[in-house]
Amino acid sequence: MAAYEVEEKKPGFPGMLKLLLFRPYTFFKKTVARDEFPYLTFSAWLLGLAMALQLMDKTLLTPGGLITGRISSFVLLMLMSFAFMGLFYMIGGVLFHFYAYLADSRKDMKNSLAVTVYAWMPFVLAVFLTKIGLIIAFGGDYHTAPSEIPILNMIIYAVLGVSILYGWFLAVFGAVVSLGCKKLRAILMLFVVPILWFVFLAFLFNYLGFMNM
Repeated sequence: MAAYEVEEKKPGFPGMLKLLLFRPYTFFKKTVARDEFPYLTFSAWLLGLAMALQLMDKTLLTPGGLITGRISSFVLLMLMSFAFMGLFYMIGGVLFHFYAYLADSRKDMKNSLAVTVYAWMPFVLAVFLTKIGLIIAFGGDYHTAPSEIPILNMIIYAVLGVSILYGWFLAVFGAVVSLGCKKLRAILMLFVVPILWFVFLAFLFNYLGFMNM
């Protein structure tokens, strides 16, 4: 028998996403832990695009906006998607890496960046599914439908909230599996500390009066 190694066929982006969502241990072990980053740049751009759509949909997805093909709106969407992409690159590459290092990570900054970007994929999927679903279901009434149907608005926020929580779990889990972080330190530095920061900022904004504006 001839001795040769059959090259493993790499899955496309949908296959990668499926593996990440349903078998995160296998995903992180086969990718980031081996210093492999499939579709990392594309995933980061999708994250930027999803964030741009989430924050700017009332400007872009309205009559006379992106859905009618206005070039200016499309250019604005692309510019904002790359701006958010750069922001998350900084957050993943610097801030997350710093906290992962405190959790005893022994990997490079790009590995920390990859864990951060991949962990946002549930949110990206939730944003696109909710936006596309609403447009298909309600068409021109896309923006008014959630306010007219309160239960629909609750469902949308629930889906986005669950996706963020699951992504948060993926970030901590990925740090332990692929960055070599200590489990308790990872939970403390990547879960507890950010919550404390959010609480501190909420008290600060409330004290300064921003919450009442």
